Amino acid sequence: MFEGIKKILYGIDESVVKDFFQVDELDNFFFKFKSVFAIGDLHGDYDNTVRILTHQQIIDKDLNWNVKDSILVQTGDIVDRGPGTILLYKLFQTLSKQAQLHGGRVVSLLGNHEVMNMMGDLRYVDPGDMQSFGGADKRKREWSKSGNLGKYLRKLNITEIVGDSVFVHGGINLQYAKIGVDNINKISRDFLNLDFIPMNEILIHPDCPLWYRTYATEPESKACMILRDTLDVLGVKRMIIGHTPQESGKILSRCNMSLKNDKDTFQPRLYVIDLAISKAYGALGQGLLEIKYGENFNNVSIKGLYFNEIVNFV
Repeated sequence: MFEGIKKILYGIDESVVKDFFQVDELDNFFFKFKSVFAIGDLHGDYDNTVRILTHQQIIDKDLNWNVKDSILVQTGDIVDRGPGTILLYKLFQTLSKQAQLHGGRVVSLLGNHEVMNMMGDLRYVDPGDMQSFGGADKRKREWSKSGNLGKYLRKLNITEIVGDSVFVHGGINLQYAKIGVDNINKISRDFLNLDFIPMNEILIHPDCPLWYRTYATEPESKACMILRDTLDVLGVKRMIIGHTPQESGKILSRCNMSLKNDKDTFQPRLYVIDLAISKAYGALGQGLLEIKYGENFNNVSIKGLYFNEIVNFV
């Protein structure tokens, strides 16, 4: 019964799901979600993150989960460049628990900066972040695989398929798509749970899912050919990524094309949602992406939601 919704249910208590749905409706679990919201790199900026989530009414003024039948995806890089690391991770952990009680889910993914910190690369750690942990030694323990934060982060995935979209921090190219989402996550987790994390091609490589920038930066004539084949292998209709800050402060949509599994529809197949939200980048963007589904998963609308503007993509 649960196999068809395995990725969506990851991390959700089965009893919560059974309380929310009739047993014979479980195969259509995802159809119960009205919206998927996605927010990109936060880089230690707790205040702007809260401001965005409250403005879009995803959380209320008391910072509690405020939407029904919805998913919130965060595509990694909560840490570095800003002081609000602890507050942000605690916020998303709390929202994850609350969302389940409202038929929702929070999907938190790892970014390259989470992995850098787990590997001991602290070049971008903000002084306020270091102070919030109580100093370098305490911070190191907390990020280790025996620390509370370290244990939490090592349970997160690199990439997840939610509905008909794949979410990842940097991007998945064809080579990694052939490995498969489940294997990418398993191999990554195996490395991250070692006492010493070695250099490896799944976590530290220009073309790996955490670091890949081709889709965001290369000409569409090159990027979209790779993306089309990748989406076909993954069996999804679009990819949502962070990692590459948008100086416009707006979501970048690219690759308006059809796919083998969606031949009759021309629409953007890539969305870059790193809006340079953090003050470290000048707080250029204050928004997020919404994918909204109609009856029976049809009539998809995709929008960029900003403070004073809504941009329709599909």
